[in-house]
Amino acid sequence: MKELFRKQLRKYKLDELLKLISQLTIDLYLNKRPLDEYYKTIDIGKFSRKITFTLSAFELLTLSYMAIQNSNDHLTSIIPNINNIIELIDIQREYEELIRKQIKNQVISSDITDQILIGHMNEQLWFQDIVKYKELLYRYLRNSILLDIIPKKYNSKLDIESEFIKHTGVNISTFKNHLFCLHYYLLSKNSIFKYQELIDKFKIVPNSISEINMSKCLNLFSEKYKYYYSDKNINRLYYKPIVINDTGNYIISNSFVLAQKIYDGIYWIIRDIYLHKESQVFMSEFGNYFESYLDLLLKYYLTDKSYERIIEDNKNSRADWKIQTKKFTLIIEQKAVQLKSQLKTKYLDMHEFDKYLNSFVKSYNQISKTIEDYKLTSDKIIKLTLHYEKIYLSESIVKKRLFKKLKITEEISNHYYLIGIDEFELLMQVLSENEEIFNKIIEEKISIEKVKRPYDDTSFKGIIQKFYEIKDIKFLESYYHLYDDVASSIIQV
Repeated sequence: MKELFRKQLRKYKLDELLKLISQLTIDLYLNKRPLDEYYKTIDIGKFSRKITFTLSAFELLTLSYMAIQNSNDHLTSIIPNINNIIELIDIQREYEELIRKQIKNQVISSDITDQILIGHMNEQLWFQDIVKYKELLYRYLRNSILLDIIPKKYNSKLDIESEFIKHTGVNISTFKNHLFCLHYYLLSKNSIFKYQELIDKFKIVPNSISEINMSKCLNLFSEKYKYYYSDKNINRLYYKPIVINDTGNYIISNSFVLAQKIYDGIYWIIRDIYLHKESQVFMSEFGNYFESYLDLLLKYYLTDKSYERIIEDNKNSRADWKIQTKKFTLIIEQKAVQLKSQLKTKYLDMHEFDKYLNSFVKSYNQISKTIEDYKLTSDKIIKLTLHYEKIYLSESIVKKRLFKKLKITEEISNHYYLIGIDEFELLMQVLSENEEIFNKIIEEKISIEKVKRPYDDTSFKGIIQKFYEIKDIKFLESYYHLYDDVASSIIQV
């Protein structure tokens, strides 16, 4: 099957294949759909009929990467069409099924279901999220507050702006403007472009785009074919989604991945700057930024008397925050640790995933220590591990593996839950507006977790939507000014 797949990929001129795939992902992105249906003709004896065939943005990303790995611009001059793409995806699915079976034999039987669910969720679900109402905007604002506002406001130990300039040659604000330009160019349905065409496109925008800065921005997110050959285990298009063909044209391999760079591109650039120095100092400081972010969030929504920053114990670590409502006490521990790229694939290493869960083990212990120190005994204590990165994990799977590490049962854990920052922002908004609805949300969460019906949405966001109409996240809307004049004039939100 591998040779058949390789042979089929080599039938088509590589840059033309990438160009068609790119256009398909742009159409999906503009239609706010991570997948769409096309028609496939099948032969049945002497007759043929059309059946629907679903193409997804994440499968097209894999197809692009496999094409680069196995073909080039010079083997053939054949230009593919949509039917050829459907045929290739069909073969790709068969090939991936064989790989899945091989890996299945190498995985402990009790881990197989967890591996499939965790892997597929983290590989695919963000494609659906990124086209939701204001999702891209809110992720961008969140990272801008963390990496622009907070380091300056709270006297960060690190001068990340200077480090960023040293590495890229431009400041963070200028870099963001150029990222927006790339995104806007994508929305104008240009799957392949020459460098000068991009520059000419934005000469009409005053005081914004310079050729030198655009070149720097493009260099960080684009590479020639050779770059993608070096690692067959990781799809490098996630890092550099713009491919340069042999004649110097730029091809946007996947519009969803390029859009992702608008909100997380700067974070990963800064992170890599410090990792290349063999320093973990940024990761540690980012945790402090996240705590400062929550401080801003709580000040925005709650009164000073309703929450407190928990004082650290010199001997043992405690949780970060205590929120007191009329009915509930929330003990919150924040975790800024992010999933490695290797854990965002359908074939993730479960041993590495369990190592990632060590931070949640620590979080649970910190919350327990805080409850013990504060002598809290009420059954209305809600324990929350608040994670910054939007990770697509089944809470039940994480807690099952987490409690196994802790050697406790879920009953003993008693109202311990995981919550993402986007969910927590909404939860605090509800609390500030209507405490009765807030209570219903918490009570529903407790009830659903006890019953555990397979069809229930147990996520906080799913439960919030039952009782509260979600329109905007007001805290993030208050930072809308972080879109400067150039950005707000060229990006479509």
